Amino acid sequence: MLMVLKITRLISLLFTALIAGVAFCHVLELPNKLTLPASTWLTVQQVLYRGFGAKIGFMEVGAIFSAIMLLFLVRKHRISFVLTLIASICLVAALVVWFMIVNPVNLKVDIWTLATLPKDWELARMKYVYL
Repeated sequence: MLMVLKITRLISLLFTALIAGVAFCHVLELPNKLTLPASTWLTVQQVLYRGFGAKIGFMEVGAIFSAIMLLFLVRKHRISFVLTLIASICLVAALVVWFMIVNPVNLKVDIWTLATLPKDWELARMKYVYL
């Protein structure tokens, strides 16, 4: 049982660290992306990030499921249970925010072309940045 607990903790930490790392990379690249001209910014959004959803989605689901499994494994240890419950709720909340706020914006940006890019694209980009 102890080995299952350790492996589940490792998997949960690994998945959570990976998704946190991706989010941190977005934060680090943001100042430079804000200086890009329209064509480059649109290309970066549509080409560089293609496939992120499928890969990161897998990691997010893995983080949630492993956290829930960990929650079950530590259910008799109050402090560990409460902390793991909080972490699980945060992981689920992050996925809900992505589905409700981030993904709809991504879908809009994905269909933009240079010809259909809004005239106020920089304002739209700022709304995109500060979701």
